[in-house]
Amino acid sequence: MNKGLFLLFFLNIFLSAQVTVTETASLNEPKILQVETGTLYENINSTAENIFLPTISYHFALNKKLEFIFLNNIIYKINEEKNETEFPVSLGLKTPFINKNNTQISVAGFITGQKNDLGKTVFNTSSYFLITQEINSKLTLESNLGITYDNTLKSFIKEYSAVGIFKLNPKLNAFLEYFGSFCNNENPKHQFNSGISYSLKNNLQLNANYGMGLSANAPRYFIYLGTSF
Repeated sequence: MNKGLFLLFFLNIFLSAQVTVTETASLNEPKILQVETGTLYENINSTAENIFLPTISYHFALNKKLEFIFLNNIIYKINEEKNETEFPVSLGLKTPFINKNNTQISVAGFITGQKNDLGKTVFNTSSYFLITQEINSKLTLESNLGITYDNTLKSFIKEYSAVGIFKLNPKLNAFLEYFGSFCNNENPKHQFNSGISYSLKNNLQLNANYGMGLSANAPRYFIYLGTSF
């Protein structure tokens, strides 16, 4: 790994955030901005790795029916042949669909802009069903089903994720997550993720998680550290 990027990775731990891949169906409190910013290290194989430094997401609910989402990553791709930097940006909307008997279902849509291998900006579109179920005071289950049209691959990518969130005590949560994707032009990717979050106070949370690939086309492992506020 490049020594400068290695140093930046550890400096950014103190300004970082963990987020599960699964997006919650719940909306934030209206007119309150939630910020999540993080550092992800992803080991692809013995000759390639990615560093997301930082990942940033902003969630702002205009009211109880509409939430705006802005996602921005800086991705350093490092391999034997060449190093590259990507700057994908996503804009999204989330709105509730059903809220009944401790189960909430929402829909979300995103448009993501990024440059392809030829340096041309392309736009991908995504749509998701988001489900949150509060089983009891200690356990919440969340799941996503989605589809993305990838303009670079010229193909649809089918995505899924499911996570169990365990409330260990008033300040400490843990989660186990399984997620992946299917694409006609590539082999499927299946991954496992686990982590903890600790609330320092009502509006500040520290997070850490570790995950691994479960299929040949997935990264070998990844580490994500940070905070949300």
